[in-house]
Amino acid sequence: MKFPLGGWISEQRREHAAGRLNTKQVQKLNELGMVWSLLDHAWEDGLAIAREYSREHPTLAAPGDAVIEGFPIGKWLETKRTQDRKSGLDTERIEALDALVEGEPWNPPHWPVSWQRRLTYVGESLRTRGTGARLDDVALDVVHRGEAIGRWVARQRAGWDTLGQEQRERLVELGLPPPGAAADTLAPLAAEASEPDGPRPKRTREQAFEIALSAAAAYRKRVGHLEVPRGYVEIVTAFDRWREDVRLGSVFKVGV
Repeated sequence: MKFPLGGWISEQRREHAAGRLNTKQVQKLNELGMVWSLLDHAWEDGLAIAREYSREHPTLAAPGDAVIEGFPIGKWLETKRTQDRKSGLDTERIEALDALVEGEPWNPPHWPVSWQRRLTYVGESLRTRGTGARLDDVALDVVHRGEAIGRWVARQRAGWDTLGQEQRERLVELGLPPPGAAADTLAPLAAEASEPDGPRPKRTREQAFEIALSAAAAYRKRVGHLEVPRGYVEIVTAFDRWREDVRLGSVFKVGV
């Protein structure tokens, strides 16, 4: 005799929801591992995989195609973010996801998940370098967990004006000064150099080129590349001890 077990299980769920199962029946089914809510079961499965992903990677900003043990965790997280933005997840579920990665919003409201992922990876990369490591020192060719974070940092410099205030604050916390502050912060000796008396001399084209070249060399030595943000000014001391504010961002323009 064939017994429709699947149908019987579904019937027990309906009976339980209606309050028609007695305590002993519920207890016996619980001992067998009864799943009373398929939706709750699916949530627990997804949360367990999300926890595993966060152990492998210090983030929940998984790419959409991320998969663990055949489970599409990237898509699952995207779905939960969409649900949270449209109708809101239960508070307990939000807290459960928030608890998986300390200090990182699992559903960032003001920037893309891809931006959050790279920010998190940059922070992890800096921690591996030890105390004193700064975002401003990340070279262009640095890659971490498959992400080209060096180029990403360069894009943040170049597109500073397009970033939100909170994004800028996150970058500054990791040691990437705003373009305007960078000149004051990164070239203090040049800024403080005593200048000769008398009127500022006019520069020939050749002299202006050599001064700009020295500014570019100083920038590249410090940062590791010449992807200079628009509006960036490098302060150098010229051959005759006059301080020069070289607008490197106008000489070496990069896209946002």
